[in-house]
Amino acid sequence: MTRSAGSGSRWIIEGVFGWLAEVVVERATALIWTDLQWEDCKTGLLTRGQRRGWNQAEFIELVAWAEAYWVRDTATSFKGHLRLYDDFSSTKLRLKSRAEIAELVSFLASRVSPPG
Repeated sequence: MTRSAGSGSRWIIEGVFGWLAEVVVERATALIWTDLQWEDCKTGLLTRGQRRGWNQAEFIELVAWAEAYWVRDTATSFKGHLRLYDDFSSTKLRLKSRAEIAELVSFLASRVSPPG
């Protein structure tokens, strides 16, 4: 599905699972890494809460997996995302705060014409 989506002329792929981004990164024209601190990520997870019918134990496991992001060495880790970012040779942004993310969204929204 990722290859199919990435074969189009325009696409966005969210890459928390770095191996998904690796499938199409060669076709990407820009890369945006939202590199937030654990406290920001944890707040977001806890605010969203359990989803998709998960039970409490599965949610606790997800939070533990997310917290281990900085110590794992896989495509789904800080190290994996850093490698992907460092190796990317086109336009790239590394956003390290919610304020930077909001600033980018505002900038992009000001340049997009509404449909119709």
